[in-house]
Amino acid sequence: MVPGSIPTGLLDKDKLKLFDALSQDTVLALFKDFYINKFARYHYDFSLMSKHALSRICEHYVSLLSRQESPQMTFFPDLPDESTDRTYGGIYTPQYIARFFARYLKENLTPTLFRRLRCADPACGSGIFLRTFLEMQCDPMQEIDMREPTRKAFANVLGIDINNNACQLTRLSLYLLHQALTDDFPPSLNIVNAEAIDYFRKHDTLANSYEAVIANPPFVKWEDIKPNHRRTLIQFMSNYCEGKVDLYLGFLKLGMDLLKQGGFLLYVLPHSFLIADNAKKLRTEIASSYWVRYVVDLSEIDVFQGIGSYVILLIIQKRRPEDTSKPNALIVRCRRFPGYALQEALEGKRISTDLYQIYEVDQASFMNEQWQILTQRQVSLKTKLSKHPTLDQFLTIRVGFNTGANRIFIRELSEIPKIEKRAYIPYLQDREMQKYTVPAKTQKLVFYPYIERKKIKEEDLKIKYPETWEYLTQHRRSLEERRAVIKRTCEWWSPERARLPEHMLRPKIITPHLILLPKFSLDDQGKYGISRSPLMYLKAPQGGLDLLYYFLAVLNSSTVYWQIASLSHKYSRGYFMLEPKTLKKLYVPDPAIVHPSVMKEIQRLVQQRLKTGDSRIDDKIDTIVAKLYELSQDDRKEIGMARYDDLTPDQNQ
Repeated sequence: MVPGSIPTGLLDKDKLKLFDALSQDTVLALFKDFYINKFARYHYDFSLMSKHALSRICEHYVSLLSRQESPQMTFFPDLPDESTDRTYGGIYTPQYIARFFARYLKENLTPTLFRRLRCADPACGSGIFLRTFLEMQCDPMQEIDMREPTRKAFANVLGIDINNNACQLTRLSLYLLHQALTDDFPPSLNIVNAEAIDYFRKHDTLANSYEAVIANPPFVKWEDIKPNHRRTLIQFMSNYCEGKVDLYLGFLKLGMDLLKQGGFLLYVLPHSFLIADNAKKLRTEIASSYWVRYVVDLSEIDVFQGIGSYVILLIIQKRRPEDTSKPNALIVRCRRFPGYALQEALEGKRISTDLYQIYEVDQASFMNEQWQILTQRQVSLKTKLSKHPTLDQFLTIRVGFNTGANRIFIRELSEIPKIEKRAYIPYLQDREMQKYTVPAKTQKLVFYPYIERKKIKEEDLKIKYPETWEYLTQHRRSLEERRAVIKRTCEWWSPERARLPEHMLRPKIITPHLILLPKFSLDDQGKYGISRSPLMYLKAPQGGLDLLYYFLAVLNSSTVYWQIASLSHKYSRGYFMLEPKTLKKLYVPDPAIVHPSVMKEIQRLVQQRLKTGDSRIDDKIDTIVAKLYELSQDDRKEIGMARYDDLTPDQNQ
């Protein structure tokens, strides 16, 4: 290589001056370590390294090193721990997703249009999307001389990332690709180290200028966004704000703004985008101004290897005024082997197996507030279920208390003097909740400022419960830092929202906030306090425990779980989050029209289950509930229900 031919954008000489303090031998040893493994004595050939491997290296390269402080003196300190700053995201994309996006563009455009395509990635990371796209766009095996088209293609891409190290890796990857294709480096690359939304606002000429925008945007919740970036995000989202705006939504709107008419947006998004309230306005905009081309549900695939993000792949096309026909959208629901599923989808196959499903839906499927992308069988099942009333017609659905400082207000049973336990109620943790039953007792109590259903006054608390008052006083500074105390909506010694006794201390059905499988249980004595998890009690006084037995059976059924899985957010390790707004929408058979003999059998089985704890009873209950929903054998198979024996004559009435 000719001296001086290495682009200035690839090597920063000022930063390399740091190594001048080291001896020549040390620098040479460090450099050789990149190419020769000291232990195996083989050479690394970076020209053969895959983009995915480069991305994995990048994830470590941009991580932070922190040393754990220890009181133990050591001669040789421990190596520092590696941690990744997730404030801006920083999760890198598998290669099969990058290839899927690039192949989609290649196979849906003419060769000429594809070669001329302008592409942007506003969260480029290690550059895997741009690199994969350019590899296909500049394939040297095409029938024409690709040298000049390659130079133009590299000039047509834009990559932005807030992490300078990530930008450097993208430049390295693209410089090496260009050199391999043309035997020369490009004169420059448009890879920008900047916060993408802020950069776009300062360069408004970028609007409507790209035929493709590809990204795996940062999945950062509102609470984790830095204050100055929150302000930028709110201003940018403007009319598209709906509640707390997660950062990925800003990047989605940015991609939509960058697109020309007829252009394609290809994004990795969290699964919650399909149903989250804060994404509702963007879903509405997409349904009205874009064609949805692909929705790939990868929520059962550990795409990011332990990060706990459940994702979809979304491909949309910005409509043109002359577009009249409505193309169908392709849905891919994948349980295993996503690479094979995406390959078959691109080949135009429509298939349903235990591993993945590929099918079409019309654009009307995206006109609802939430996008529940269902098969024809699932649509039929949902229609059948919707003939029943919703749960909120029979039960009041709330969440438990919110103290604002659980670590202070929730105490061990053994810590509290017997004489002062009246100021507390038993606290049931989520992990202690079981299906149908609650434990006989727990080892934790929560301070509950209602004595005989009346709120205790500060003076009485000091006099009648001196140990509790002294304990709370010890933590006064922390308690006064709570937002509710600062806003003067609660007293410093009181939980923020303790829930009135008539809402908390009554017979109720409870469930954990996060579930893998149904865990609805009955607190028939109304003795337990729960924190933030849902609780449900009868709206009408008639029916009492017998009616709660009925709803307990229905809520623990396979049919209700299928509805929950369709309506709820999916979280780390496959958990579903249960919220009142989700539970209120559940369809349940009206108890008023259930045959008396069937109702008695359900109640008898539930009482037996509560008394014995025999989980074999669950299938019998599930059988009867399925009959109340009038589910066919195909319906039961769809919801994942085990085959059950024929019902008794009484149950068939």
